[in-house]
Amino acid sequence: MKRNFTIKVICFSFLCLLISLAPSLAQKIKIDAQIRPRAELRHGVKTLVNEEQPAVFGVTQRSRINFWYHSDKIKIGLSVQDVRTWGDTQQAVLNDGAKTTIAQAWAQVFFHENFSLKLGRQPISYDDERIFGALDWANQGRFHDAGVFRYAKGNLTLDAGAAFNQKDGNFGLPTNNGIIDNYYTTANYKYMQYVWLHEDWEGLKLSLLFLNTGYQAVKANGTIPTDTTTAFTQTYGAYLDKKFGDLDVNGSFYIQSGHDRVVENGLWVRRRVNAYLWAIWLKYNFSDRFNVYLGSDYLSGTNLNDNETKNKSFNPSFGTNHKFYGLMDYFYAGSAHRNVGLWDAHLGLGYKFSAKFKMNLIYHNYTSAAKLYRAVGGDKEDRDLGSEFDLTFVYKPAKAVTVVGGYSQMFASKAMELLKGGDSDVSQNWAWLQININPTIFMWTKKKEEQQ
Repeated sequence: MKRNFTIKVICFSFLCLLISLAPSLAQKIKIDAQIRPRAELRHGVKTLVNEEQPAVFGVTQRSRINFWYHSDKIKIGLSVQDVRTWGDTQQAVLNDGAKTTIAQAWAQVFFHENFSLKLGRQPISYDDERIFGALDWANQGRFHDAGVFRYAKGNLTLDAGAAFNQKDGNFGLPTNNGIIDNYYTTANYKYMQYVWLHEDWEGLKLSLLFLNTGYQAVKANGTIPTDTTTAFTQTYGAYLDKKFGDLDVNGSFYIQSGHDRVVENGLWVRRRVNAYLWAIWLKYNFSDRFNVYLGSDYLSGTNLNDNETKNKSFNPSFGTNHKFYGLMDYFYAGSAHRNVGLWDAHLGLGYKFSAKFKMNLIYHNYTSAAKLYRAVGGDKEDRDLGSEFDLTFVYKPAKAVTVVGGYSQMFASKAMELLKGGDSDVSQNWAWLQININPTIFMWTKKKEEQQ
């Protein structure tokens, strides 16, 4: 209760300060809001359900207010959000469980027209969001507490970012037993460093990425594992987008190496990582209204129920996985599928009925990238995991209002039961409707003559 009250006081004070200082200080101030409720009818989202499990319905909502400040030397972003399911907080509630949080709080300082440093809680999103994404589909989004140095000149951009995480403000202080605990106790990374190099040419975009993440083993029953060595994983690769008239081709290739951490015989141990991802998408615009796209994504995996000594499963790190591998989120989007990887071949159709309304239909065919065995030393299983149809629409009745929704149907195979449990013979489907209301509440821009 006290925490949420403090957040509200900070936001109100910041709003009053921006409005009062706007005529004298800022080049540009913008305040906007977002109210985004989403209704879902679920029967087999992320995992297979059994015949006796009914469809469930619910409404979740993201509510945000965003403050943006922009001058020649400084940019500031502050975003406060509330994420909840309708009904999980009673009407007359004393404490809502801190569902209101600071989503973004960053400042970017420009030391030169080509050099800047961005510090604080911020989204990190690059290219098609396959490795770094803002995860906007999820109501909570994804944000990093990090520093990002940027060099930008012309069509060239170089970003170098780093983060170091601790659990709370008591780091470095003795615990109850007198031991100083510097161990990071969550599933988040302890260390993160990356370099992203991007350049645009006419009809061509190219990016190179190197990412290093360090994870520590999560505490079990409140105790620190005996082996506290950090496991570092490296991800490096390239993204390319090329236009040939009405044909747009983009592709990605990434390799992962280093180590991860797993539990073996009740103990945390480091394991070698040797994994890769490749993807290619082709989109052809037959007209301004109609397009067709074809693609294939391959993420390497580790054989199921096999005595593998290496981790061959590619981890998409901080990607917006909901965007790529089917909207029902059976793969990677907060949904484990036993590390067998994925080969996703897909075909899509898009049609724009008017400036306000368009629809898309995508077909996904799923295959395990690794071998499947029902038991150690058992018979090999067919790698076919099934297929999925995703039908979506976007309707924009007003400038600040967007209505999106869709229907998805999963046709799972028996092999999917090995990964997800449930019953593949039962119809698995999902319907959803989302309304995004995103108005600009306040905007101030200094005229050029006022800045002189």
